[in-house]
Amino acid sequence: MFAPVNEVSIVVVALLSVALFHIWYSPLLFGPFWTRALLRTPDELDFSQKEMVRLTIVSILLNIFFFTIVAQWMVQSNHEVRTIYLACISVCGLMLASMTGIALWERRPLSYVLVHMGYVALVLSLGVGVIMYWPW
Repeated sequence: MFAPVNEVSIVVVALLSVALFHIWYSPLLFGPFWTRALLRTPDELDFSQKEMVRLTIVSILLNIFFFTIVAQWMVQSNHEVRTIYLACISVCGLMLASMTGIALWERRPLSYVLVHMGYVALVLSLGVGVIMYWPW
């Protein structure tokens, strides 16, 4: 039922995605665009140390869960690169469509969708690449 996957690669991808999240939404990259799109000030989005630890742990666990499913699917498709990347593109397309719909419903600007979609595309591409090419 479940094929063996490399757990170390999944944990590395989960930690990498959380690290990229903190960089992506920091003031160094796209944090200012994101906060303007939310119509919030950085002070309103300031989290306590305890909340940040809790959110980071939950993010790592959710990423481990998600990339375990991705790795299972990849192992069962025998690493057919074209199939895997086409599926990733499809997932990104579906996420873009749903995020755009939600953003339009919430009357958010296009920059809000583009910042999120860029992060999702980057993490999904890097995650699939790391899992595929990790030395098994």
